[in-house]
Amino acid sequence: MSRVSMLAAAAALALAVSTVQALAGSPSAVDGIASDTGGLPTFSQVNGYKSKVAVKHVSCGKDCWNHGLVSKQGNLNLKAKMGFACPPRDTIYRIYYTVGDSDILWAYKFAAFAEQSKVVEVTLQPWTPAMFEGAAISALGPSWSGGEDNHHNRSNTATITMHQDVEVFANCQEDQTTRHKSFKVNTKATIVDLE
Repeated sequence: MSRVSMLAAAAALALAVSTVQALAGSPSAVDGIASDTGGLPTFSQVNGYKSKVAVKHVSCGKDCWNHGLVSKQGNLNLKAKMGFACPPRDTIYRIYYTVGDSDILWAYKFAAFAEQSKVVEVTLQPWTPAMFEGAAISALGPSWSGGEDNHHNRSNTATITMHQDVEVFANCQEDQTTRHKSFKVNTKATIVDLE
């Protein structure tokens, strides 16, 4: 093969590679968020895959017993990352979300410096004490009679998987179209009956 033929072949190969790269989209430098993700927000759960719920026996009426939380203080703090990427020459305006039926919660609002893509870490509390108590009753069984110690279930420990919906929304500065996507957060709750 002549030198001219080799140069022509190399030029054709370079043109083919650049065409493929242009069609594939170019990734952003921020934490793997790419500008070709379909224009939808991203979400990833960072922690909280396992949780522990302590319960005791509580009265639910005359000769009626059930499982109740030892402490109503424990809402599992769950960290998550939310991200969004705008097209070239546009910048992130805001990223916000809802958990279950919650009001809108802000993850990011437009800052003084423009960013084409952004990943933010937020702390969610997707589980209420009532949800943990309901999970305990589901895992250990329904109410029982015959006294506080006449436990209906021989096991004092059970595991149940809990899920909660998260909806992430985002807008760009120029293109104000709201983009959104639904995700689920998950935890495997170990229910421990202390009595």
